[in-house]
Amino acid sequence: MKYEVLFFFLAMCILPTLHGDGCASTRYLGPTVSAAHGIVPAPRRVEASHNLPPLQLKQESFKMVATLWTSILDSALDRYRAIIFTPCWGEHLSAHPVDKFHAQAQCEGPLILRELRVTVWSTTEVLAPDMDEAYNLTINLAGGEDAESGLALITANTVWGALRGLETFSQIVQCVPTTHEYHILGAPWLVEDSPRFRHRGLLVDTSRHFLPVGTLFKIMDSMQYSKLNVLHWHIVDAQSYPAPSVTTPNLTLGAYSVTETYSMHDLASIGEYGRQRGIRVVPEVDSPGHTAAMAAGVPEIVVCTTQTREDGYCAENPCGQLDPSMEDTFEVTFLLLIFASFAPDIC
Repeated sequence: MKYEVLFFFLAMCILPTLHGDGCASTRYLGPTVSAAHGIVPAPRRVEASHNLPPLQLKQESFKMVATLWTSILDSALDRYRAIIFTPCWGEHLSAHPVDKFHAQAQCEGPLILRELRVTVWSTTEVLAPDMDEAYNLTINLAGGEDAESGLALITANTVWGALRGLETFSQIVQCVPTTHEYHILGAPWLVEDSPRFRHRGLLVDTSRHFLPVGTLFKIMDSMQYSKLNVLHWHIVDAQSYPAPSVTTPNLTLGAYSVTETYSMHDLASIGEYGRQRGIRVVPEVDSPGHTAAMAAGVPEIVVCTTQTREDGYCAENPCGQLDPSMEDTFEVTFLLLIFASFAPDIC
């Protein structure tokens, strides 16, 4: 989808022109790249050139390397390689901006971007509310004699900044539907970016509407594309209780069904999936109110379940509150324990 959005912009909003004919001309007047478009969200600073030929990325030889190894960065390079070289289709289309360069590219040879090099200065992989997500991205022209000719460079203090830089780079690369080639228009590029807001979150509610693990993964993929960094997971509420508990396993009796629950493995997988993408998974467990669903598993500590909003016992049906007069209420420590293994920052 993000490639379709980028292609739509380039195809509809950019007016490419080429002066000269055939191989007689060596002057390229190509698509104009606007710094205000193509990268989501818009970076703090973007510089791109005009009227220069595209850089081509050859899938079989293009390298993506990191100067300092971390497990998250290593996985991210593999993941973004697959994203960058996602096949595109549309042989019926005949007016892609890059098509204008093919005649001269055949005569003079294409300019090749041969490597993306990622440099980070810290190997820490701990997610935190104040994590540093700043990065710089430069994409150099090919054909020069200096050492950085034909290179794209991402520099960041942390792996989290490197992830955001990889996302930006993937948005700049275009797949040409008519030739199935991969190009970057407007090089050389310079991008300097850091988030305006440290907390950039999305809320999902799996109590009122259960979402399978695979759907949560897809949501976090879309968050990665938009550079969001917090998944606020409203996991339980009065309507259902799909979250597992080691200490009180009967709590999932309050789920919609036995198939609409999460396991401890699911929780760990969701937390790790987010961490690999620089997304903190912050779960929310409603209490002491909004606990009607808990009554199915631990009825001895939940009161007012037979009352209604109309009776004045709650703001929203179904009613149900934890009973503070019961010692067991304080002994059920699931509110923290069920998440300790995958979201330690909330404990």
